[in-house]
Amino acid sequence: MRIAGRVYKLENLPVLNKRMERNDIIKKNDVEWVKVRSRSIRPDVIRDAADLIGQAPRRIVQSGTPIRKNEVQTPVLVPKRAMVTVLHRTALMRLTARARALEDGSMGDIIRVANATSKKVIEAEVTGFNEVTVRSDEDLASR
Repeated sequence: MRIAGRVYKLENLPVLNKRMERNDIIKKNDVEWVKVRSRSIRPDVIRDAADLIGQAPRRIVQSGTPIRKNEVQTPVLVPKRAMVTVLHRTALMRLTARARALEDGSMGDIIRVANATSKKVIEAEVTGFNEVTVRSDEDLASR
């Protein structure tokens, strides 16, 4: 008896188990693994689930399909034109003010914001959802 066939090398890839919208944050339980033929995998496809978790799709991503590196981004916590809380902390005090973001920002990004009252533009670090922190000169000198 003669048997004919082909052998394909398979590789496990992380994919989303549900459709995700732009800027949804990918969590550990949103990821599953699928086997894909190695020869059909593009070089820019994400191969490690850790590279997906905590990221956000740039546009709608369907479930079950390999995800390319340029299809995800660090989540935008401060959208351009959003009202944000500006924090300034020292050892002796904590000040807050309202400002408008002049650019998008992700965690740790330094962005420009305009004070809601005076319209003065300052730079601040994104520290949370619609929250930025202004560093004092002492903080900057210690870096």
